[in-house]
Amino acid sequence: MRRLLSTIVLLCLAAPPAALAARAAVGDGTLAVRGATGTLRLDIEGAVVGRLETGQLELIAPSADDCRDVDVWGADRIKPRIRATGAPSCVYTELAEGGTPQPIRFRLALRSNQTLIIRSDGLWLSAVGQGRGTIKGTAGTYSRNGQNFAPLPDEAVSFKLGATLE
Repeated sequence: MRRLLSTIVLLCLAAPPAALAARAAVGDGTLAVRGATGTLRLDIEGAVVGRLETGQLELIAPSADDCRDVDVWGADRIKPRIRATGAPSCVYTELAEGGTPQPIRFRLALRSNQTLIIRSDGLWLSAVGQGRGTIKGTAGTYSRNGQNFAPLPDEAVSFKLGATLE
């Protein structure tokens, strides 16, 4: 009987710290952008899907071959270039078919050594992963890590994407 009682007491003492440790587990965060006009930079490890009416999409990666892994529709094909830092990048701009620009749709998986920069008018985006980013704009709304949607800031604002303890 004493052995059973002491086992129950130990389990009761161990349960709260175990529950707190489970809550503190690191996980992915989310970013949603609606109808944005502005600039978004993502340095995350995760997935991104989106659409922009006009503008450009730039992927900075360790190798120009990484541009082949990006699914982009409605844009001119890869325009590789070398940035001032020496890092290769590929830029996608809207494709004008018959004189009318087409919306760019994209889907990609970012690795921790890649950066995505979007300069747009009419950006709709969903991202999930872990990392950092910056956002600024003159129109549209955004939400990160499940918070309420807010207007895009006029000045660049840095944010962290990842699970929070709330």
